[in-house]
Amino acid sequence: MPERQPSAPPRSSGPAIPATPRVPAAVAPSAFLEIVTHPAGGHTVVTISGEIDMDTEQTMQHALRLALARFSQGVDLDLSGVGFCDCSGLNVLLRVRWIALSDGKTLRVRAVSPRVERLFALTDTSSLFTQARAPVNGIVHALARPFRHGAQPRDSSPG
Repeated sequence: MPERQPSAPPRSSGPAIPATPRVPAAVAPSAFLEIVTHPAGGHTVVTISGEIDMDTEQTMQHALRLALARFSQGVDLDLSGVGFCDCSGLNVLLRVRWIALSDGKTLRVRAVSPRVERLFALTDTSSLFTQARAPVNGIVHALARPFRHGAQPRDSSPG
């Protein structure tokens, strides 16, 4: 009786179902965080659900950076399934946004849960994730950078 080769795929009697990755390659799954990506033109939509905190921030950051690297225009986020997000999650979003803008891409939030909406409201950061402008000639717009309270933004117009 011939032995089955370990590299041969198992036969299935049902219809073939195309494999779609639940998380980008090389991202370790988490019991508290689910990340699903799918392409949408030059963007990718990343749907995140679960808890975003110091235990899951590295997984989320890695997944978002991979998604940014794979698509030319940027990433659209759906955070409507996030049940908890603390400052470590917000810091990941801010870091990845900065990377996106530096590369001429966008990081936009399409939908938020009530918890994320509250975090954005308390930190006055929701405007940073809507229709972010890409850099002009490789220079990130001065208002895209955080500035000290009371400081006036520098004039970034040529001339």
